Amino acid sequence: MTGRLDREVERAAAKASRERRARTVRPGWWVYSPAFVGWSWRQVTKVSLFGDHERLQVRLDLVDLAGKTSYVKTSANAPAWCVSPSVAERVGLVAGERRR
Repeated sequence: MTGRLDREVERAAAKASRERRARTVRPGWWVYSPAFVGWSWRQVTKVSLFGDHERLQVRLDLVDLAGKTSYVKTSANAPAWCVSPSVAERVGLVAGERRR
């Protein structure tokens, strides 16, 4: 993985992404996530649910294109803009360049 995506790949990923509830995201999927330097695409490595039945929370463990790990904790019903592994490969998130 490289540190930065090409703009064409970012646009293709944004166009292909779908809004889903955070609890439906699975490991291997890619989510559009906040970072210290702005928003970026990060791959989900682990999904953990916690909390009681009324306030279910989710923790998404993530890795960015440079290999740095991070996590996001949010409500299980919060929106998450994401793409599946097959879509991520098609638009170039995995390889870093878009397939034609």
